[in-house]
Amino acid sequence: MLMVKYILYLSLLAFVLFAAYSCNFESKQADVQKNELKDSAKASFNTTIKYAKGFSVENHTTYQRLIVHNPWNRSQELGVYILVDQEHAKEVDLQVGERIITVPISRFAIMSSSNIGYFELLQKLNLIKAVADGNRLYNKILRNGIQQGSVQVLGNSAQINTEELIMCNCGAFIQTAYGAHSSVDQSLIDAGVPLIYNVDWMEKSPLARAEWIKFMGALTGENEKADSIFNTIERNYDALKNLVDTLSYKPDVLIGALYKDVWYMPGGASFKAQFLADAGANYHWANDSTKGSLALSFETVLEQQIDAPIWIEVPFKSKQQLLSSDERYAFLDAFKIGAMYHNLKRSNDTGGNDYWEMGLCRPDEILLDLIRIFHPEYAPDGVLKYYERVDK
Repeated sequence: MLMVKYILYLSLLAFVLFAAYSCNFESKQADVQKNELKDSAKASFNTTIKYAKGFSVENHTTYQRLIVHNPWNRSQELGVYILVDQEHAKEVDLQVGERIITVPISRFAIMSSSNIGYFELLQKLNLIKAVADGNRLYNKILRNGIQQGSVQVLGNSAQINTEELIMCNCGAFIQTAYGAHSSVDQSLIDAGVPLIYNVDWMEKSPLARAEWIKFMGALTGENEKADSIFNTIERNYDALKNLVDTLSYKPDVLIGALYKDVWYMPGGASFKAQFLADAGANYHWANDSTKGSLALSFETVLEQQIDAPIWIEVPFKSKQQLLSSDERYAFLDAFKIGAMYHNLKRSNDTGGNDYWEMGLCRPDEILLDLIRIFHPEYAPDGVLKYYERVDK
């Protein structure tokens, strides 16, 4: 009997010790998991910006501070957004002018189709629930969404339907800013619309513009994926640029066309001017300091670039259409030679153009097209993706 009690005592002692060990082990495991979660949270907030000047990111342990800078007045900010999940939202001490945006955002409204490419690259097209200019989209998934009623149309980008925007109940309205903060914007904010500015079009280089994928990555909770995608684009772009960097021959290139008697030529400090330089071309207006466009007369363009042998981004697919719009185009050498290219290859009948939706988000692909146009000896059999030669 005594022996039985002793055995029971040892069994009980072993159980207690095992239980204590298990609790201690589980406690330590819980601590490890907590630390791993903390480290994971820190790792998810390590966004760094290399090229873009229009926005910046401050990384904190449980949130990110996303700042959209004002390109027209650097002493002010267009918007300061605290990106934080629901769990930590109450912990943030907001400063004057800051607004909380709960991330990841699951419903977006977008003003400009030029943002679509970022969502497609991140595989987050399903988050776009409302768009402006719905009849001018190229993306087939969003066009189908409009037809099926899962994607709402907010009118046109020049006059957003405020009531429809409020009713779509989106976590963010991505608005492309073409000027400083306006009273219309303030009325949207006062009505409860979570308006977030985007000024990617004001960037000075193609890579700077493409880096706005990190902006969308922060809003969708895809920081790491956005970094990875951008790093691939950057490597491809730099490899192509280095290919033509040392070439001695750089052809003069004309770009664009008249619009209502004004030739809007890319400014020398614009991302398009940088595209031409990186593709091994000579651009007449490269020394200009304008970030946007230069408003020129046809006579000025003719005087300065009549002998340019290559003309890109012609707004028509045939010479006949071009002459029908203005017979004076026939004076240009590029017209006589026939070295004219439009960027309408991936476009549809309603005006949607993938050059603007995906192309500018993939500057490495556009750069490859341009190199094939300017220096065909480096890719004689290459097929253009966004550009195409104007028909005779």
